[in-house]
Amino acid sequence: MATDLATPRPPGVRHEQVITTQVAAVLVLIGAAKGGPALFIAAVGAAILLAVTWLRSRGRWAFEWLAAGLRFGIRRRPAATVLRLAVQGTQVSSVNLPGGQAAVLADDSGLTVLLELGDPAGLLADPGHELAAPWELLPADRRERPSCRVQLLLSGVPAPAVTTGTGPIPTSYRALAGSPALGHSRAILAVRTLRDEGWSDAELRRTLTGLARRLTKRLAAQPLDTAAAMRTITDLTYADPAAEVHEEWAALRVGGLPQVTFHTSPEATATPSAELLTGLLHLPVAATTVTLTADLPESGSTDPPLISLAVRLVAQDQAALEVAAASVQHMSAALRRLDGDHLRGLTATLPLAASGNPRQALQTWHTVRHSPATRPFGPLSLPAGWTGVVVGRNRHGHPLPLRLFRAEPTRMLLVGGLRCAQLLAFRSLAVGARVLVRTRRPREWVAFARGTAAQDDSIILAPPGHPIEPPPGTPLRPLLTILDLGPADEAGAPARAGSGRPWEATVDLRQAFGDADVVTATSADLVLLQRLRADEADLVGAALGLGDVARLLTRMRPGMVGVISHQAVRWATLSPTDVEKILIGDPSRSAGER
Repeated sequence: MATDLATPRPPGVRHEQVITTQVAAVLVLIGAAKGGPALFIAAVGAAILLAVTWLRSRGRWAFEWLAAGLRFGIRRRPAATVLRLAVQGTQVSSVNLPGGQAAVLADDSGLTVLLELGDPAGLLADPGHELAAPWELLPADRRERPSCRVQLLLSGVPAPAVTTGTGPIPTSYRALAGSPALGHSRAILAVRTLRDEGWSDAELRRTLTGLARRLTKRLAAQPLDTAAAMRTITDLTYADPAAEVHEEWAALRVGGLPQVTFHTSPEATATPSAELLTGLLHLPVAATTVTLTADLPESGSTDPPLISLAVRLVAQDQAALEVAAASVQHMSAALRRLDGDHLRGLTATLPLAASGNPRQALQTWHTVRHSPATRPFGPLSLPAGWTGVVVGRNRHGHPLPLRLFRAEPTRMLLVGGLRCAQLLAFRSLAVGARVLVRTRRPREWVAFARGTAAQDDSIILAPPGHPIEPPPGTPLRPLLTILDLGPADEAGAPARAGSGRPWEATVDLRQAFGDADVVTATSADLVLLQRLRADEADLVGAALGLGDVARLLTRMRPGMVGVISHQAVRWATLSPTDVEKILIGDPSRSAGER
């Protein structure tokens, strides 16, 4: 039956250990035959051999620690950039798949295609769900094909973000979310064909295209083109593409942030539990990346795939990293920390499907072939819960998050009061965002900024047209720009232009909706509405094609909002927390703001 990757397993004995033990025994016998000092020397040598062979500490045999130390000591570790390490020696081409073009990453070991699960451009977050194990969806025919590998990557940035500290921002957000939440998450599938002897590049490409087409249709996945694939790989390193990577024994330093990696040995039918995946992604670090890599058996075989789990933690400092690392090993004794080999761990936790050991896989399949039959892998439980910035609660009382920050720019129109905009800014701070406010009424925003107790650079206030350029948004530090400039016919176009960069959201605040705002509403990715007047509701309904739903916009209770994205409408109550009531007040749209 299937096993759980969190369950510790007895270490397997390798044939090299058996041979070394026999050598030690022969050494003692030779020493005994010689007698005298020779026996003493032989006994000491045999003891050292046995100690190195059979002593085990922190998930590794002593000879593995010795080998890791030697490799780390003699390996050249020149500073290299993230992008160079991620795609070194890789050639990029493309192939047509259902849903668009996909980048094909070719290196010395094989060809890889990346698929994103879910809707990467979606703004209304969907709940977690069960996913059929991707490797179970591949054809189980007996056609000849090269060796294949499928890797599922899950990444998560917890909310509240660790950068918010212990002040009112994280306290309020925890009360709002009600349970551990993620400010951002992604699920990427990497499909790879390996360069086996006797297979040409054309055959590898044909096999890869067939597998990717099947998975794209069965999982409703979105293929990533060249630009999206390169951006995804660098985003998942959580550093600037030009940032340098420095390898140390206990961690990697990527762009100044320490990272640590863990790995399990390949196991047949190893089942990761939902609790394990959810617990890993919600660890109190800056970000967590988890990969499940399946090495598929050779064509025609009925053996199960070999599943390995890899984890990478990113933290703000080494102390926080060590605390989280201890939690990982408490959650899963099977996960082994890759001290001295974290560079390989970084590669294993990028969507390259480059981890694994085909030779070890062949030995393990030989063992599985003679073991009792195992049941299918079954559905894979993805972490439950929604991700994004919580804007309020739905009619069931559950948090309603919006994916404001994503791998492309977001443009949002907010028709409502100043306090609603401040509430959105306050909650965005909780997911690690930096907030830039361009306003004609700085006095109201200065009081808000002081009350948040946020970091000095977290809230930037500037008048319209003032030349200020905050750092670009990143997955760990996105950027929210709020344009509080008054009616559209009073504001200049340059001040309203968004940045057009990924991980940045621009919010146009309108206290009233008029004819001049129709273009802004139709071009926005997301529209957030507080209760409207009848004339406003008619204009919005006609502009966005809401039909009869537009009449409901005038009947919302105080404190409610309507969220509109591509004609999908969600309703929520803002549900301010006690902290938000004291800091901001009642966020309902007052009569003077209509």
